[in-house]
Amino acid sequence: MVTLKELRESKGLSVQQAAKLLGISRNSLYNHEKNTRSVRLYRLKKISQVYGVSIDEIEFEGGV
Repeated sequence: MVTLKELRESKGLSVQQAAKLLGISRNSLYNHEKNTRSVRLYRLKKISQVYGVSIDEIEFEGGV
C-alpha cells in the first residue's frame, strides 16, 4: 500500500500540480494527504485514475 503523498511524489507532482489534475484546492489535497479530511468515493475514484492505482492500493496516514 502507498500513501497519497507517496503517490503524488512518485509521479513527480507538486501539491499544486496534483490538485489541479484532481480538480481540488491545494489545501484540500494537503488535508487528504495528512488524513485530516475524509476523502469521498468520487474523489477516490479520480485519485486512482490520475495516479494509476486501484483504490485498494491507497493507504491513509493514521488509517481509514
